[in-house]
Amino acid sequence: MYLVLPTQHFTLLTWYSTSYKLALAEDCKKIADAFGISRDYLVGEGKNAQYNKKTLQTIEDIEAIEPGTQDKLYFHVNAIIRDYKVR
Repeated sequence: MYLVLPTQHFTLLTWYSTSYKLALAEDCKKIADAFGISRDYLVGEGKNAQYNKKTLQTIEDIEAIEPGTQDKLYFHVNAIIRDYKVR
């Protein structure tokens, strides 16, 4: 058994919890990347939890397009969605 002084214990505990959280976050990222999904989607939390990585990338790509072209794109996408819903 080791003798741990309170200040050493606090430092050790802080180091352990911080290192553990960082390792967990890195592992989470690796798993999400391997499956091609976002970390939010993997853990089921966050504002993007319901979207997979492909959907998020598409949204980011659309945001980079000039507004006039975005309007045309949204017009066509909305028409496709509307037609799909009435089937």
